[in-house]
Amino acid sequence: MIRTLLVLVLCAGALSCATDSTSPPRTARVVHVIDGDTLVVEIAGARERVRLCGVDAAELSRGGREPLPYGEQAREFLRNLLLNETVRMTADTIQPERGDYGRLLAYVYRLPDGLFANEELIRQGYARVYRRTEYRERKHFEELEEQARKSRRGLWRFSTQ
Repeated sequence: MIRTLLVLVLCAGALSCATDSTSPPRTARVVHVIDGDTLVVEIAGARERVRLCGVDAAELSRGGREPLPYGEQAREFLRNLLLNETVRMTADTIQPERGDYGRLLAYVYRLPDGLFANEELIRQGYARVYRRTEYRERKHFEELEEQARKSRRGLWRFSTQ
C-alpha cells in the first residue's frame, strides 16, 4: 500500500514537472508590430523579436511578393491590441524557447487586463492555427478557429470552407 502510494506521488510529481514551463514569465513593452504574429518587445532595455506561439497570420509583402489576403488586417488588429502596451510572455511547455529564426516563442498577455493576444487573433478570425508542430494550446486554438470559421469572422468571412 505505502509502496503504491509512493509510486503514485512520484509519478504525479514527474507529470507536473513535465507540464511546467522551464522559463519564468517575462514582462515587456511592445515597441513594434512586424506582422500579425510577430512583435518586437523591450525587456530590461534590450529588444527581442517574439513569435506568437500557435498563431499563423497571413504574410505581408516581402521580396517583391504580393501580400496574402488579410495580412494587413491581422497586423493592424495586433497593433491595436498591443502596441506600446506592457505584456506578460510565457513560454510553451512543449516548444523550445526560440523558434527557427531565433525569435522567442511565447504566449502573450496584455497587462493589466490579461487579454490573451494569441487566442484573440484566432477567435476574431485574424489568424489561423499554426499546424506544423504540437504545443500546449493547440486543441484550444483549433476549437476557436472552428468557431470563427462557423461565425464567418475575419478572414473566414469570404471562405467557402
